[in-house]
Amino acid sequence: MSTALAANLTDCNWIWTNDQSKTSGRSDELRAFQRALHHVDGRVPVSAEFFVASGQPHDLFVNDRHVGWFDGFGHGHSDGAMGRIHTVALDSGPSVFTIRTHGGHEHIPAGLLSSIVIKFHDGSEEEFPSDSQWMAAAEPSYGEKAHWGKAHVLGVYGAEPWGTVIILPEPPHGHYNGSGGYHPHHPHHPQQPQQPQQPQQPQQPQVPVTPAAPLTINNASWVWTNETTTQPFTGLPGSPVYNNMAPKGSRAFRKTIQVGSGTTVNALNITIDVDNSFTLYVQGQSVGSQANWTTAFHYLVNLSHPVSGPGSIVVAVNGTNNDVLGPAAVLAFIDLLGTDRGGNSGSQGTVVTDGTWKFAKGLPAGFEQPSFNDTTWGNVTVHGTYMNGPYAPSTLHNSPTITNVAA
Repeated sequence: MSTALAANLTDCNWIWTNDQSKTSGRSDELRAFQRALHHVDGRVPVSAEFFVASGQPHDLFVNDRHVGWFDGFGHGHSDGAMGRIHTVALDSGPSVFTIRTHGGHEHIPAGLLSSIVIKFHDGSEEEFPSDSQWMAAAEPSYGEKAHWGKAHVLGVYGAEPWGTVIILPEPPHGHYNGSGGYHPHHPHHPQQPQQPQQPQQPQQPQVPVTPAAPLTINNASWVWTNETTTQPFTGLPGSPVYNNMAPKGSRAFRKTIQVGSGTTVNALNITIDVDNSFTLYVQGQSVGSQANWTTAFHYLVNLSHPVSGPGSIVVAVNGTNNDVLGPAAVLAFIDLLGTDRGGNSGSQGTVVTDGTWKFAKGLPAGFEQPSFNDTTWGNVTVHGTYMNGPYAPSTLHNSPTITNVAA
């Protein structure tokens, strides 16, 4: 648990919608709670520790992405309220945190307590406790508009009948299969015109993109070489059909990122997922390797020698498919952090995996180096975006791996 969260949980309040008092009992209707954070001081968010305690199971979302769940007070114990920390990688720009839950436990009135600790690129932290700044709404019926209002404060942390909270460790990073059908409705985006809702099939939910940044991981595409075919994958029950079936082996991928005149990039905030495994390189140096394809991993790469435009940064990936013939794909979102010509710090642009990335069959010697000539390489094949590709949404790994690149 972070120092900020451990020290300031006492700043949090038990909150609920305005139709619930501290003395009332259970409420079986769904409730939604939301906090939108807009950072106007130039700091760039990197990750968040999202802590929630409530009387019933609850689902957590960040910018419309499902990031975790917990089954509330009834977690096999009866000796007090319980909550869990979920660590989430953040894109630059605003972040919208949403909680969806039911009412109270059998013996405990409805209530929700939360703390969001944002970690920034400069190493600072800031906590946002549950209070009257949060928005709350009764869950609307399908197709109806939520009616949001300020959350009602029921009591401070430690107040009866909830008492203090037992904090459970973060769960193992399992794979979210997209079965939850919740679509948050945002009260914090009045500048966005209301769009008519299109008919949707509830059994095939699509999580909408929140306009929090010019691009997010939702815009990234699953890509691989031109070796892919569409056929059943016998390695899974039922032999589902994938459009990215590829032969076994390692493949090289590269993206040369151009830095425009007047811009300086001093760090890269990278989220990457590869089926089955990968090694990630920035400017020719390895920054990390992983072999859990159900998880998107987060890297904050500091450049010891910032790149000023006109200039370039090379990101390369050694992606490996372990199956003799099975699904294979690379997905990445890269946020370029630095300063513009006016000295303003923050995001200087974003890069995602798309059809402009290049590939080679096998691993040519030195392919990860900026000086490597990839002009003869072909362009990757795109197999759909993050939300509409061959895979369900990945689980984001916890706090970012922070590395320094000297090149």
